Amino acid sequence: MVLQISSIFDSRFYLAQNQDVAVAVARGDFAGGALEHFLRFGRFENRDPSSFFNSNFYLQRHPDVQQAVNAGFFPSAFEHFFIFGQFEGRDPSNLFNSNFYLQRHSDVQQAVNTGTIKNAFFHFIEYGQFEKRQPSPEFNPSIYLQQNSDVQTAVTSGTIASAFQHFVQYGRFEGRPGGVGTVPGGFLLQLLHASDFEGGVAALDDAPRMSSVVNGLRSQFPNNTLFLSSGDNYIPGPFFAASSDPALRTVLGREDIGRGDIIILNAMGVQASAFGNHEFDQGTRQVRTLIASDRDYPGTNFPYLSANLNFAIDANLRDLVVPDNQKANTIPKSIAKSTVITVNGEKVGIVGATTPTLPNISSPGDVGVLPKNSQDLDALAATIQPSVDVLTGQGINKIILLAHLQQLDLEINLASRLRNVDIIVAGGSHTLLSDASDRLRIGDTSGGNYPILITSITGEPVVVVNTTSNYKYVGRLVTEFDSQGRVLTQTLNPEINGAYATDEQGVISTGNANPNPKIIEVTQALRNVINSKDGETFGRTNVYLNGERNSVRTEETNLGNLTSDANLAAAKNVDPSVVISIKNGGGIREAIGAVIGAGGNDPNAGQKIPPLANPSAGKEAGEISRLDIENSLRFNNQLTLLTLTAQQLQQVIEHGVADSAPGRTPGRFPQVGGIAFSFDLNRPAGNRVVSLAIEDANGNTTDVVVQNGQLVGDPNRTFRTVTLNFLATGGDGYPFPNFPATNPVETGIGEQTALANYLTQRFANTPFNVADVGVTQDTRIQNLAARNDTVISGTTAAESLSSMQLFNDDFVMTDSAMKILEQSFADPLSGILSSVSEVPISNQPELVLNSNLSNMSENNLF
Repeated sequence: MVLQISSIFDSRFYLAQNQDVAVAVARGDFAGGALEHFLRFGRFENRDPSSFFNSNFYLQRHPDVQQAVNAGFFPSAFEHFFIFGQFEGRDPSNLFNSNFYLQRHSDVQQAVNTGTIKNAFFHFIEYGQFEKRQPSPEFNPSIYLQQNSDVQTAVTSGTIASAFQHFVQYGRFEGRPGGVGTVPGGFLLQLLHASDFEGGVAALDDAPRMSSVVNGLRSQFPNNTLFLSSGDNYIPGPFFAASSDPALRTVLGREDIGRGDIIILNAMGVQASAFGNHEFDQGTRQVRTLIASDRDYPGTNFPYLSANLNFAIDANLRDLVVPDNQKANTIPKSIAKSTVITVNGEKVGIVGATTPTLPNISSPGDVGVLPKNSQDLDALAATIQPSVDVLTGQGINKIILLAHLQQLDLEINLASRLRNVDIIVAGGSHTLLSDASDRLRIGDTSGGNYPILITSITGEPVVVVNTTSNYKYVGRLVTEFDSQGRVLTQTLNPEINGAYATDEQGVISTGNANPNPKIIEVTQALRNVINSKDGETFGRTNVYLNGERNSVRTEETNLGNLTSDANLAAAKNVDPSVVISIKNGGGIREAIGAVIGAGGNDPNAGQKIPPLANPSAGKEAGEISRLDIENSLRFNNQLTLLTLTAQQLQQVIEHGVADSAPGRTPGRFPQVGGIAFSFDLNRPAGNRVVSLAIEDANGNTTDVVVQNGQLVGDPNRTFRTVTLNFLATGGDGYPFPNFPATNPVETGIGEQTALANYLTQRFANTPFNVADVGVTQDTRIQNLAARNDTVISGTTAAESLSSMQLFNDDFVMTDSAMKILEQSFADPLSGILSSVSEVPISNQPELVLNSNLSNMSENNLF
């Protein structure tokens, strides 16, 4: 069945709009009246047949039709609609929305799919208007009839065919409201929301589809829509890391981790976001690189919000903070407590809040977090309320709180403690709220009803909404507010509101709108990088490899050990005499692994796990890929071999810890292989290394270089060492260039290659399995503020003495040898004899052994 012109032609409308035609018809020029004129002339002269069709709207909504009409391919907008547009599902006017109609009425969608009817508009004209079906968000026939009893009487008696016909012919010209968003002095809002985007490999498909769903829903309320995020817009992982590839420069403006995530949200039209916890996983420096612009990288097109975070002393973020309550579109790439967005002439206040557990589950640096007691909701409410009060004090009576509290119960309980907050968009719990009319993706189950209605501390309704993560759903809340800014809960329609899946069916059911081209461009570029680099693997790990900034710059980590050992192994292949590996922690840029499951208020809920699988790239869980390695060792410094004396080695390690202090994360902090050392931050810089020992591959001490803060043995004995060329040339202030006769050799081996080869050789079949431990359990690098010094304890006097000069040129025992003996509580004489027996014969001072030692007593020794 096809729509006929006579079905949508309205003589009264046509004559009223075209006075020249009215005169001609009255004169008798057209026996068939107004319809004859339209069929013979009007349809080709761009005259509208009725209020069902609006030429200006049609041409503005469909620019391709405008071009075709301008080019002469069609004489008018209506001619295109009648021949093609009605079959393409194009909307004829703002009073009818095909996407909305099909989504709202699934039986009509089915009829279109099966070909029973050709299009949604035909169904409405022939059937739907008489069945009181809602044609668009702008008109609700049921409410219209409830509000206008005279129209109800006219429809019942047959005087007027339908509520819709009355409205388009009379009601709208009489100032009658259309039944939606028409409460006197009131306001209609469509809120689209999401959180916990946390792009993973699946986001390569889901992000473009989410863009389509957002565009489809936005088109139904083009002037009354907000799109907001309640945080966790990104998370470390392959998707996040791929943006650092140079191939992304053209797409992103400037490559760096996470920037693809931000460009996607910009293109999708996010207007404001709360800070979640995962925003801080890589430290505040990385937060800055994502929010702020960088050459051609634009930064965020939206402000980040949080009323309970204080950025005043965080050097990375404090200059991004702007005054609160400014218009969101005037403060992109910024941080504030609140912002204001004008929607169709109405100001809506937006406030942000972040989980107070942030310091326990992420890395917020010097960002202050309130309240200190993360369980004190009253204190949290007291922290948020002043930001709300400032907005209401400016006459803004519609307030949305973006609350990333990690657990939905907390947002629900917070709602009853606040005043003048109308909507809370929750985040962090990944709870999928939905209603009976929502179609969930395969395998998903509902976590509760959408929306949740709470009563505020002052007795007014608060609507709490939430949806799950990873670009899988768009939350949709369409509601009306009265003139006082109160939510009219009776206008909440479960057939409209709820969770909209972003799978293929979800795209179709919301109108099959096109995704933003920029999102297609970004995800395709990311896909190329991820699949090419994440599919090339070199070894396996059963544990998370800690390369987090706050760790590698302050303590030993398992990744620091692994890459240092890899450098040592690569160096030994060039020069087997190399025994020490030294690199700077600042050269390790990322962990290798993933952080998952932080979906509650328990700081221990999040798990740090080995690398995730990437099926599209052929990567299994736990495999370490080129992408992982390149993202972690981003600088790919080359390996340089040097010869250091014992004294120089001590100076190098002293430099490595000289800038360390509580709260500081200096890039010079060393990660090492072939040695173990302890340090005391209470000592002055330059004198902090308490113990330093050379170790073999099994962790056995082969030489003691520093003990009790003093250089032990011959200061000029040498050790072949591998370091990074960056450090060898003085990077991070390391003193290597000041040392004479180091015999430097450039290996030409990058540390990425060194790690890849080491993993292939050692862990291709048997996974690496040394879990990272806290500072209290570190053994290779021991911070004496957290643990006792065991670098040398447990090493016998004999083992220590066997590796050092026992006597000076005058055959007097050296101070270093005596110090070791003084710390030995075993039989000192047997220790000496044992140690001497282990010294090679060529090195034993025979004269001294035959005379001095044979005449010594224990009293002579101590």
